[in-house]
Parts: sequence; structure tokens; C-alpha cells
Amino acid sequence: MNLLLALCLATVQDGGDLQPGLLAEYSAGGARVDRVDLKPAFTWGLSSPHPRLPAGPFQVAWSGLLHLVEADSLLFDADLEGTLQIRVGGKSVYPGTARIDLAAGFHPLHIEYR
Repeated sequence: MNLLLALCLATVQDGGDLQPGLLAEYSAGGARVDRVDLKPAFTWGLSSPHPRLPAGPFQVAWSGLLHLVEADSLLFDADLEGTLQIRVGGKSVYPGTARIDLAAGFHPLHIEYR
């Protein structure tokens, strides 16, 4: 799988502070691993995304905030094997190639890969 989202991403930590990255929930073969990924951009091939997960099919859900310092129009696209869903502010922007106009500020971001 090749996936790249090169934007300013953040996740909220326990104290309410923003930290770089997205909260990732990986699962495979009944096992689950949570971690913070700075950006969802990986080439796993046939290997496991984490040593505590078995190799083979897995799924991951990333969540966090997308921060824009100024209003912009974004286009989401991906080159991958599997299925991908991306929602920004609760609005589905992928699958497909959907352009979305966003105001400056923080926007909830949720990405699911299977």
C-alpha cells in the first residue's frame, strides 16, 4: 500500500494539547495496536504495519485534525491496493476524486484503510 497525505496534521493528547500526527488504530487477526503516525504515508507490501500484528490483511483508522493556515481548495487522491475512505469535517471526500473548499482553521479528519 502506498498512501501519502502531506498536510499539517494533529491529534489531541490527554491534556488537550495538539501533537503532530494522526491517532492510528491498526487491527489484524484479532490483535489491535494504537499509535500516532506523523502522516499516513507507507509502503508495507506483504509485511505487517506493526511487529505486534500478524502479516496479511489488516485495517487501520486514522483520526485527528487537518490544519489550514489559510482557506484553500484541496483535492484528495490515492494510489493503493485495498479500499480507502476519507472524511473531512464529516463530509466524504474519497473514494473518488473530490475537491473540497475549506476555510482556514482546524477540520476533523478521519481516514479508513482496509
